Amino acid sequence: MSDAEKAEIHKKVDPSEEAAASKLWAVYVSEAEKYDTSLVESWKSDMEGMLIFAGLFSASLTAFIIESYKTLIPDPGDSTVQLLSQISQQLAASTNGSTFQAPAPAQFSPPATSLICNVLWFLSLGLSLSCALIATLLEQWARDFLHRTNMRSAPVTRARIFSYLYYGMKRFNMHTVVEVIPLLLHSSLVFFFAGLVAFLSPINVLIAAVAAGLLVIVVVVYSILTLLPLWSLDCPYRTPLSTTFWKLSKKLMVTWYKQQHGTIESSSTSLSETMVEAMSSQAMIVSPARTTRDHRALVWTVKSLADDIELETFVEGLTRVLWGPNDRQYTYKDYGDLIQELMRNQDLRLLSRIAGLLHDSGLLSVEASRHRQITCNTALWAMTSIETHPEGQDFSLALNRQTSTEQKGVKHYSISARALMEWSTIIWVTNKLVMLAKDLETAVKGGYPLDVQPLQHHLTEYKGWEFPALKSLKLNLHNFQYIDFRPGDEYSSTTVANVTQMVNEFAIRAFHGVFFEYAIQSASLESPPYRWLVTQKTMLPLVSRPFSVFEDDLERALDEVVGSIHMDIWIEPTHQWIDTLIETLCPFWQPDKPTQIPRALIHYINMRKSDKLDALRLIVHRLWSAFPITLSNPPSKRFYVHTDPVQDLEEVMTALWCVASSKPRLRYRPGLRLYQSILEAVTRIGSPESPVTVSVVAMMKTLVIDSLQDFSNPIGHLVLPTQTAIIIPVDSSPMSNSRPFQQALYDRKLEATISLLAEFLDHCSREFMPHRAVETVRSLGNFIYPPRGLVHETHQRRLANGIQRLLNCNNPDGVELVEAIISRCHILDLYADLPDPQRVWSPRHPWIDNSTAREEIKDTLTKYMMLNPVHRTVSTILARLDSLHSSAAD
Repeated sequence: MSDAEKAEIHKKVDPSEEAAASKLWAVYVSEAEKYDTSLVESWKSDMEGMLIFAGLFSASLTAFIIESYKTLIPDPGDSTVQLLSQISQQLAASTNGSTFQAPAPAQFSPPATSLICNVLWFLSLGLSLSCALIATLLEQWARDFLHRTNMRSAPVTRARIFSYLYYGMKRFNMHTVVEVIPLLLHSSLVFFFAGLVAFLSPINVLIAAVAAGLLVIVVVVYSILTLLPLWSLDCPYRTPLSTTFWKLSKKLMVTWYKQQHGTIESSSTSLSETMVEAMSSQAMIVSPARTTRDHRALVWTVKSLADDIELETFVEGLTRVLWGPNDRQYTYKDYGDLIQELMRNQDLRLLSRIAGLLHDSGLLSVEASRHRQITCNTALWAMTSIETHPEGQDFSLALNRQTSTEQKGVKHYSISARALMEWSTIIWVTNKLVMLAKDLETAVKGGYPLDVQPLQHHLTEYKGWEFPALKSLKLNLHNFQYIDFRPGDEYSSTTVANVTQMVNEFAIRAFHGVFFEYAIQSASLESPPYRWLVTQKTMLPLVSRPFSVFEDDLERALDEVVGSIHMDIWIEPTHQWIDTLIETLCPFWQPDKPTQIPRALIHYINMRKSDKLDALRLIVHRLWSAFPITLSNPPSKRFYVHTDPVQDLEEVMTALWCVASSKPRLRYRPGLRLYQSILEAVTRIGSPESPVTVSVVAMMKTLVIDSLQDFSNPIGHLVLPTQTAIIIPVDSSPMSNSRPFQQALYDRKLEATISLLAEFLDHCSREFMPHRAVETVRSLGNFIYPPRGLVHETHQRRLANGIQRLLNCNNPDGVELVEAIISRCHILDLYADLPDPQRVWSPRHPWIDNSTAREEIKDTLTKYMMLNPVHRTVSTILARLDSLHSSAAD
């Protein structure tokens, strides 16, 4: 490529684009530098060792060659001996007078063993020196490679130099050269041993045989070391020939596969793997062997962690390996089993060591101490949350060591960790108690005396960790300690049954108790604790258990949770969290007989608005059923010193109003009989002058009217006015489905509801307003629909008079009440020219046909217009009051 072409290529490169890619290539440089530097450094280390060995070996070999090469040339000593022999023979011949003929000098020929020995030793020396030379060159090449890769500082330039030089090494097979160097040295050593055998053969057969045996041993061992990695990839032994045999075996397998299947495309990818790749794949295959290796590695790791900082790093990794940001890791089952084995390994004492980290030694900074406490608590939580063993795990030691002095923000984590540890410990304790109770029953049946000491001894193991249910069980078992039980005594069998029942009740109360305590601790937070949903789901007990066993614990939990609410901070999102806790605890309130509503629920209902009671939607049917007995006997303040019966009744009445006026999706329709019993209790117990009683009576009468299915029901005299404009059909049977009967029933209920509204407005015009009068009118409006023209004139006048007095009373709620009647009660929809929300039976007709009532309503609305002149609906009503009735009169 010419200089002009190179310059043209450089012109096409945009420097800004190169700079933008610097971060991307910086990552490559970082990874490539670590890999290449490690590779080259390993080569240099290998070469240094080979240079040392080659030098020592060459020096030793040279000493042998100095002796062996002499056997390749005539020995001067032999010539001297031969000459002296001839002289002696000549002297003997001259003495005898005979003639001596001197023999011709023998031609020298080195023996075969000498030739073989020297050939092998000189080859060995040559290979050794060649190995030293190539190793020296390789060290120089390695230094040169590192130097070239560090010549530039720009990430893009360094990245391209790295890739250029690395792929150059691969193209010229530098890896093969590195593997050839030790092969030369190994071959040199084999040649030396072979030459040694040839050297010793003419000297001494026995010594030569020993050398030959040594040579065979070396060759066999070398062959085994060469082939062993092919069968077992985790074998640490290998020789330079191992890679060659691996490639040869793969080629043979490929050839065989082609012969069997005709193509290699569908074959396993393992046929093209290198030995290193195959080793990596084998190490990652899921198998029992891998699980065993992982377990042994983790055990060794825990044993080697002597420093708290190292242990903290390991503990932090426990949480991450088991749980992701939102859910368990996909391999949590494998790691969960491994970590559970670590937890149960008594030699490791992993749980106690983690709990020991929670104690602040005073040497850490506030932030470091906080981080350590969070790390330990999340790890304890994660280790407990994956507990799948049916026997549970004893966390009592960790619970004892859990510190009570926590840094700010740690409580969100510690209460979740403690709750799950208590839950797992209760499983452990319960299973042990059940087993001991069965052993106790077997012993009594076998004729042995009753002995509760094993149970007591088991409970004494948890001295440092106390739980209310555990304390109660200890006390109950202690009562049997001083009783003299005899074999076959009937009282022993009864006692065994009692002990079994106590163990079962302990389990029920303990599981519920730890869940309730978790809710109590969570109520002190402004947001859900760590992994709230998972923790709750893990330790959620069955709500179908006998309610009487944990009734007191549930009421205490409700009192504590509701008692943690402060009205001055009842704001978002705090109240949502408290609502969640109430919603979690409410399903446990499943009384198996009529009982009072817990005081805490009464208090909670009164604090929340009627449209914010979603937390009670699961138990609203039980609330309705419990209101009659609660009204007759209001719950006292069990956890307070002072109690006022009148105030207690007022709170129950207020709660009843909240539930009765709640939004439709929370409303439950318990039926006429229950409504009747509640209404009768309210009218019997409540004071007519009480604002709460007035509103509650209005709501209950409305619900009763809505539930009526016929005219002859005994409750009708409480809610149906005597004056009516509805003509009852002849067939007034409850089973009648005739259209006239259903229409008359609808109109009669509507007329009764309007009468009830008028009755409520009478109370509003007095000196006091009923409890939440505006909200009550709006709730009544859910049951009132536009009349069909059949309303008794008494109710018309009473309603008009009540509306009129609302604006005349000195109460600011009067205007809002008029607004609620206009917009929510639908009684004036026809005059406001609004559509019918319920298109049933017959068309609507003007129903305020009493002139006195009509004039009062007009006067009231005119005055209301002065207070609210922009209300267009009122002006429409005023205009149509005259137009509709004037046309009707015509």
